[in-house]
Amino acid sequence: MNHILTFCKKQVVLSISFILAILSCFITPPSKRYLSYIDYRTIMLLFSFMCVISGLRRLGIFDKMSNYLLTKVKNEKKALLLYWS
Repeated sequence: MNHILTFCKKQVVLSISFILAILSCFITPPSKRYLSYIDYRTIMLLFSFMCVISGLRRLGIFDKMSNYLLTKVKNEKKALLLYWS
């Protein structure tokens, strides 16, 4: 039980979405029509996008990009403008 509480505290969004998914089953009972609601093309595109982003992150591309951009700014104001643009 202690492990479950620790997990729920670390994964708050996952825990809340799981509870809401269970509650939604009582409001609208699951049926075979649910399978037609899912847009598998969008899910596969999002999965592919997440894989590419994860690969770029592991290669350190984002770190290199941020370091390069930070070398181009001379003061804090320009860094903030770079952040907000």
